[in-house]
Amino acid sequence: MAFKNWQIGLHLQQQEAVAVAIVRSAKECLLHRWWRLPLENDIIKDGRIVDVQRLANTLLPWSRELPQRHHIMLAFPASRTLQRSFPRPSMSLGEREQMAWLSGTMARELDMDPDSLRFDYSEDALSPAYNVTAAQSKELATLLTLAERLRVHVSAITPDASALQRFLPFLPSHQQCLAWRDNEQWLWATRYSWGRKLAVGMTSAKELAAALSVDPESVALCGEGGFDPWGGGFCSSAAATATRWRLCHRAGAGAWEGVLMNPPINFLPWRQQRRTAFLRFWLLMFVAPLLLAVGITLILRLTSNAEARVNAVLLQAEQQLARSLQITKPRLLERQQLREQRLQRQRQRQFTRDWQSALEALAALLPEHAWLTTISWQQGTLEIKGLTTSITALNALETSLRQDASFHLNQRGATQQDAQGRWQFEYQLTRKVSDEHVL
Repeated sequence: MAFKNWQIGLHLQQQEAVAVAIVRSAKECLLHRWWRLPLENDIIKDGRIVDVQRLANTLLPWSRELPQRHHIMLAFPASRTLQRSFPRPSMSLGEREQMAWLSGTMARELDMDPDSLRFDYSEDALSPAYNVTAAQSKELATLLTLAERLRVHVSAITPDASALQRFLPFLPSHQQCLAWRDNEQWLWATRYSWGRKLAVGMTSAKELAAALSVDPESVALCGEGGFDPWGGGFCSSAAATATRWRLCHRAGAGAWEGVLMNPPINFLPWRQQRRTAFLRFWLLMFVAPLLLAVGITLILRLTSNAEARVNAVLLQAEQQLARSLQITKPRLLERQQLREQRLQRQRQRQFTRDWQSALEALAALLPEHAWLTTISWQQGTLEIKGLTTSITALNALETSLRQDASFHLNQRGATQQDAQGRWQFEYQLTRKVSDEHVL
């Protein structure tokens, strides 16, 4: 409940301030808290706030107990209001024109400046007329100043007696009038009217019924043995029955405003606020799609412009890079050619070193009585010719050539003995490592 809206009714009486807080759920409203704050006798007199600062100092500790999400319905003394009934004008008026017409009519009726009055009206259910309830602007300004000093949110200021009309549907069918009293006054309400009577010389509900010209049996009195505003399914509470009756008797009709979603009379400019909210809603409904379309168009245009700028920058960079490459291309080609020439020379030197080591290894394979007479290289074949003094040396040479790590023995040529008794030999060898990479 701490996170739900508290609806609070506050009734400022002569000797005390009484407040009731309820919390509404989906199916019911729950009596959540109530307060009774004693007041000094000279702070409020005859329903008028005499000392706003002292009253604010008294209520300040109470206001600090309220959650941030709350709505206060503030009771206004019925004794400080005036009620008039005016016939409807012959022509149909809009709400603003109707408010202006009623303001002027009420001011002329009371011979007062229209700016000095605050009023609210409702349609008369029995005749084509408006029931207007007015109060002085300065007294309402005092209440608003009090709310500002307490830093509370006031959503309605309504006459305390009119709050009783919201409980009439919960009365038995034979009772049509609801009344509440304290030591000084009676507050009463019927379906079509409400008001206040002094308690002097009027001590019972029967005397009140006689003053109102109604049947005494039709009057329900708030108090023990009478109407229970917290019972009958209207509002539930965890309080004991005796405590609830005591609260019902002492709280006052004005404190019950906390249970009213729409008070019958509200001196705050709720019609203007409703109209402003209505216009704001439809303005938002019409303007929002337009703003959305403009926003989307603007975003698309900005995106397109950004893409165009990015493409222009990339194109300029590519053109600059192309010009730089054109300028540096001859130098790069020259460097590449020099590098290839240097690598070719390195490969050639390595090839020469490889042949040197291969030929040295080939010479080391020759037996002691063998020597070479001819070495030729042609078409990837190394052809060697030589002489040995014996056939044994020749066989040893051939065996060594077959085991050589640098050359393959491909073909053996003719072998014959010359006139001096030496053996002539001829072999064709190929390199085991290709030399194409150096060509």
